[in-house]
Amino acid sequence: KGLTIAKAVAPRSAETARALDELALVHLARGDLDGAVSLFEQALDIAQSVASSSPETVRVLSNLAAAHRARGDAQLADEYSKRAADIEARRGGAADGSALPDKRAVP
Repeated sequence: KGLTIAKAVAPRSAETARALDELALVHLARGDLDGAVSLFEQALDIAQSVASSSPETVRVLSNLAAAHRARGDAQLADEYSKRAADIEARRGGAADGSALPDKRAVP
């Protein structure tokens, strides 16, 4: 319901990206890896269009990495993790990724 409202009010906003990210976490937790990846990719597209170096973009990249790792694609997971760490480093966070958001629903 929240996603429907966010898409109706502000289809390309940080709030919509966050709603998609949260829904993707639910899919990830339930083991629907393809659904999670699809939603994370939508969230990433929106988050990057709003602010490519935002904490929301880092969060989605980190979660997308976790989803790909759960699918068994370590190479793609590492690419997304690196992108998240690079943004964090540019923003003044830890270059080793220790300041990245918590991956709450990682199985």
